[in-house]
Amino acid sequence: MALNMARVWCRCSSYCIKKNNFPNVGVNFLHLSRSVAGYERDPAPLFFSPDVQRIMRKMTKVDVKKVFRSRKLGEKLDAPEYKFLTSEELEQYMKETEKKVEERLQVPPIVKEREEINEVLSVDRALTGYDSAKFVFTDITFGVPNKDRIIVVREPDGTLRKAFWNERFRMNQIYFPEPDRQLRTPHMFEEPYLTNVLDRGEYEFVLDRACVQYEPNDPEYYRVTSTTYDHIEKEQMFDALQSTRHFGALAFYLCWNKQIDNFVLYYIQNDRLPGKDNAAFTWKGQQCALSMPNYQARRRMVEHMGQLNHVKSCHVKPCQISQNFPIIF
Repeated sequence: MALNMARVWCRCSSYCIKKNNFPNVGVNFLHLSRSVAGYERDPAPLFFSPDVQRIMRKMTKVDVKKVFRSRKLGEKLDAPEYKFLTSEELEQYMKETEKKVEERLQVPPIVKEREEINEVLSVDRALTGYDSAKFVFTDITFGVPNKDRIIVVREPDGTLRKAFWNERFRMNQIYFPEPDRQLRTPHMFEEPYLTNVLDRGEYEFVLDRACVQYEPNDPEYYRVTSTTYDHIEKEQMFDALQSTRHFGALAFYLCWNKQIDNFVLYYIQNDRLPGKDNAAFTWKGQQCALSMPNYQARRRMVEHMGQLNHVKSCHVKPCQISQNFPIIF
């Protein structure tokens, strides 16, 4: 699985590699500058591709107890039920449970960040100074999707324009409120509160709350999620999102932004690799380690490989990818 994610990483980096092969040691990955957190290019075609979806599902370890655990939602818990089932009924019940697990582990969509709306419909100077406030006109027809709802604003200077995204958000939430979504940004998404919550390890809580509060293409959604993913990568708390719907999104984000070093190391240290591919991955992992921009991650990765039982030794000779960056273990 980590081998597959390394392929996706190279694909995101616009590097073509052969199937089941890591880049050679001679490839200079130092010229791959880490992109700014976010998605400047549209990630949707890659994210929704069948191969990437399959890899993300396979990477998300299914722990039924964690998926269906009791959560602090302020709701009264239902009393447990005990039933006697036949073998056929039990099999049917297990299939239904698998469907529920798949629904709960569905990865939130990752799409391109939206651009601000700047479209002027008309300018009527005769209305200049009529009022000091803006007039917002909203189509409240029932059944129209919020993203397609017509909302326009008349400025005090007589300009009639389409509403900005923040204005559309407020109007839609006033007339057609989404459950648990607030008109004002929750303080937990602002500093220093966001950092305090992340320092406590409440990653899943922050990401779940962001999915409720924001649309997938909202710039604020990108800010909150990228800050959370960066904090997880820095603290190497990948287990916190295992068996949650956000683990696949975390993996995709790290691959897209070329921050996969510690993530690959996490898979190796926790023996999360397919059994038959362990030996092959260990050797290829040495080559991958030599290409890692993060020196500490390279060193830990190679040292750990030398401790694996199925590998006699893992001696890596000093080499140099570029004249300005010697690699010495």
